[in-house]
Amino acid sequence: MSDTTPTSAPATAPAPELKTYHGNCHCGAVKYTVTLPEITSVTECDCSLCLKKGHKSLFPSGGLVFEEGKGEDKLKSYEFAGKTIAHKARTLNEIDDIFGLKVNTYKGTTLEPGYTPHAFTGPEPTATIENAKTYYGSCHCGAITMAFKTAGPLPEGSEKIQQCNCSICCRNGTILTYPHKTQISIHSPTTPPTPLSIYTFGRKFQQHTFCPICGVAISLQKNRPVDPELFKKEAPAGADQKQWEEKLPVNLRCFEGVEWDRVKVENRDWKNYGGKYEVP
Repeated sequence: MSDTTPTSAPATAPAPELKTYHGNCHCGAVKYTVTLPEITSVTECDCSLCLKKGHKSLFPSGGLVFEEGKGEDKLKSYEFAGKTIAHKARTLNEIDDIFGLKVNTYKGTTLEPGYTPHAFTGPEPTATIENAKTYYGSCHCGAITMAFKTAGPLPEGSEKIQQCNCSICCRNGTILTYPHKTQISIHSPTTPPTPLSIYTFGRKFQQHTFCPICGVAISLQKNRPVDPELFKKEAPAGADQKQWEEKLPVNLRCFEGVEWDRVKVENRDWKNYGGKYEVP
């Protein structure tokens, strides 16, 4: 007869409570739900595409459930190096603080084949700046290339750089800088040239431009003319319309050689500026 006291099986941790999140593109053409534990962290990959698009990725085991008539058939695909792209956390509506999520990093730059940046062959920016530095970049596929002339390296603080949590910037993953339009040159090297795709909404002050092939956000171009009374009513307090019209905001993620470890990026809370975003 054994005098050994039987031991009970180790207790199993309770399954995490699941939550259903609702997601959509900005215009509402694609809508879906996904069910998973409460989102407290995302994965950021440093590969060429994830960096340019600002992906914050999740890997839900159950997949996405698309709303009837607003499903995968409405999505455009872009493939490179035989890879697929993970789901974007930025399209979910119930994440209150996108900047507050814990970030897990993935070194996508170590994967083969490596990415070769696309050369800029267009006209240089016309701005006259002493001790200037020019950054060159492109969308991911190279159909749109860009040059950006600054007053020295960006870490010296000559340019305003920010990201915000408004409905469109959060989905596009942009980090914007706001130079004078003469500091920027945007050029398509393709034959014939690839025109930028344009998306406008709300006040329609600006055109959100992006590459029609790879989908990378490029710039915010001004819609003109803008009625001065409407601008005064809708723009931030103290904004100067003439100065605003001379700016050409561009997505800094497009450029190669940005000193990301030393550049100061402001996080702006503009989620409800101009009224709460309503899903179309």
